[in-house]
Amino acid sequence: MREYRIAKGWAIFIYVTATLMNIVFLFVLGYGILHPDEDAMLFLGVVSVPMIILMTVGIIDTAKSKLIITNTSIGKRSFLSNRDIPISEVLGFRSDDKYTYIEPKDKTYKKIRFGKSLEKRQEIFEWLYSNFKDLDELNKEIETQEILSSDDFGRNVEEREEQLGLAKKVATGINIFGGGVAVYTLFVSEPYELCIIFSILTPLIAFAILPFFKGLIRINEQKGSAYPTIYYAILGPSIALMGRAYFDFNIYDYSNFWVPFVVIALLLLGVSLAVSNEFNLKENKHIGALFGLVLFFLMYTGGAIVTTNCYFDESEAINYKAEIIQKTVHTGKTTTYKFELTPWGDQIEPETVTVSEEFYEQMESGNTVNVYYLKGYFNIPWLVVTE
Repeated sequence: MREYRIAKGWAIFIYVTATLMNIVFLFVLGYGILHPDEDAMLFLGVVSVPMIILMTVGIIDTAKSKLIITNTSIGKRSFLSNRDIPISEVLGFRSDDKYTYIEPKDKTYKKIRFGKSLEKRQEIFEWLYSNFKDLDELNKEIETQEILSSDDFGRNVEEREEQLGLAKKVATGINIFGGGVAVYTLFVSEPYELCIIFSILTPLIAFAILPFFKGLIRINEQKGSAYPTIYYAILGPSIALMGRAYFDFNIYDYSNFWVPFVVIALLLLGVSLAVSNEFNLKENKHIGALFGLVLFFLMYTGGAIVTTNCYFDESEAINYKAEIIQKTVHTGKTTTYKFELTPWGDQIEPETVTVSEEFYEQMESGNTVNVYYLKGYFNIPWLVVTE
């Protein structure tokens, strides 16, 4: 019997981090109990309770978690569950970016999952490869044979191989182009008009390619699939458009935004389902993939509408004056700089706007700024704030 536990480095990190977090949460909990009149601290105290439980479970689970391999079974022990699969009932294994899954033949057994934090992972994988099939590689072989035996992709094996090779080259090319467009749009964005046009057109071109290959090129990316994908040609420009819309423009009123947003997103989804036969809604993995595709369409549609509405707007700006009430910086995966402005025009409440880092540093609270109100190319009003 062989046992594999969490690697010592990972275990020490989890123990130390979780313990320190527990100390912080216990302090917040105690402070909230002693100061019940302070609503904010009482709320944080209450929220601390599940976090303390979570951190404690993490510590115990790290101590108990182990993978057990015997001559007759493979098992996983943890604080919350114990699972075993007889060796004779193991179908194979597959891996993704975070975990490795050992799949049973019979669904009465539950799959066993382990992450990258286990010790001696190389030894575990050597044992897996010597005893079981890599289901990703097996699936790729099966799909390759399906492609090479399908009349949809050519009259004989040679034509089908040639068509598959061409599909791989086309998909790789459009994905690389889409990735390049995304990087250029997000980090260079000059000339701006060209970046926006390419970001809008690239996913549409990718979709236009699909009918020519009759299902040989797929939308969704799936590890272990023999089918080429245009996933990155959609993902990259969609993120780029959303990023440029978020950082570059201040929408004043979204009332005229929602109808075209919903209509275009649904149209794109309908077209994608019409030109692709890869989504089977009876399978959970396809439902998840379709949900991800919907998210991409929402990013793409929202970004495309906002950037087009603002950048290509030729309406005459109306100028107002406002004072900066306060400056705020919002940090996270990205950093944004905002001014809270006094009411201007017909407003009765302060307005918060996003500005560039350079403009943020130039101005101070109490300074007066120019607020330019524009109609928008799609009648979606937006603002430009300058010195």
